[in-house]
Formats: sequence, C-alpha cells, structure tokens
Amino acid sequence: MTARARAGGGRIGETRRLFVAVEIPPGIKEELTRLQHGFRDLRGRITWVRPQGMHVTLKFLGATPARRIPALVRALEEAAGSCPAFDVRLAGAGVFPGPSRPRVLWVGVDLGAEALVALASAVERCLERIGVAPEGRPFRPHVTLGRIKELADPAELVRRAASLEGRTAGEMHVGEIHLMESRLDPGGAVYTSLARAALGRAGASPSSNP
Repeated sequence: MTARARAGGGRIGETRRLFVAVEIPPGIKEELTRLQHGFRDLRGRITWVRPQGMHVTLKFLGATPARRIPALVRALEEAAGSCPAFDVRLAGAGVFPGPSRPRVLWVGVDLGAEALVALASAVERCLERIGVAPEGRPFRPHVTLGRIKELADPAELVRRAASLEGRTAGEMHVGEIHLMESRLDPGGAVYTSLARAALGRAGASPSSNP
C-alpha cells in the first residue's frame, strides 16, 4: 500500500494535528540529547523535547480535516520532486525570539541551510496553491531542544547557547520529507509519519508506518 493510500480517509469531521518535516537519524538525536544535558541544571520551567519529537519542521499545519490529507500529500510530492537531495549539518545553538526573552532553545544548521530554505519555500508554494495559508515569518532551519516557560537566569542560558558556536551535532542526508501527525497523549506527544515524498522525483515513497 502506498503512503498516499495509507494517509487518506478518516471519519467525517475528523481533524488531525499535522506538520511537514525532515526526519533526523537516531545517532544525531543522541548527540542532540547530550547537548540538552548541558542546560538541564538551569532553574526554571523548561519542557525538553524528547528524541522522537526532534525534527526539522518545514511547515506547521495544525488541526487539519482528515479529508484534506490526500491533497496535502499530492502537494508535498510536487514540492519534493522539484528539489534535489542534499546534505545538512546541524551545528551551533541559539534562542527564539531573542536573548532578552528566550522562549525556545534550538540547534541550528550551517551546511545545507540554503537548501533547507529552498525546500521549505517549495513546500509553502505548493501548499498555498491548495488553500493552506502561508507563514507570516521567514523560515529559519533549526531543531528545537526545549521550550522555556520560566527561567531564573535567562542570561546564563544564552551564554551556554553561544558557547556551542561551531559545535557540530552531526551531518545527515536529506532525501525525503514527511507529512507528520502529532497526537497529544498523557505521556507526551506521539509522532507518526503518515506519508513521505522523495526529493528529486515525483511520487511518494511507501511509508514505514501503518
């Protein structure tokens, strides 16, 4: 069964919490988890992203009618097919929206950043054609490590993030994009790849998930 067939369907009126992402290999997730440990002693309220939740998010769709999934997959096939495969290196760290009010701690991208921006732009264009609203801010490729609700010493977090300049978390090959679903369970968010589309050629690859 193809990814498109598996991703389709759904009960009338059903919505799914969806986003488009590049998946990260397990070895790099292990290194990202090690980087998290360098911040975990900070006093405050920080929600740390678990390894299964580590992705390079290209587009957040939010609550989406399940009946729209087949059209979304076709749009992602078109976007992915228009972009060549490329390599990415995760390196450095920073905060959003800025040092004076950090709310998100992230690891950035040096090698492959322009290709990721081009891929996100292709996804944006193809989804906009089927009625998905465009983002109101520029795409900045990153992987979120933690979401900050309260922090006793924001300057210390910013200092530690700056100290990771030039620190490499790993290099990976980007050959496909995923339509992901996020389900909120009592134990935390559960992520499932509903479909994947290969870069550089039309057509979605079979998904490895039921």
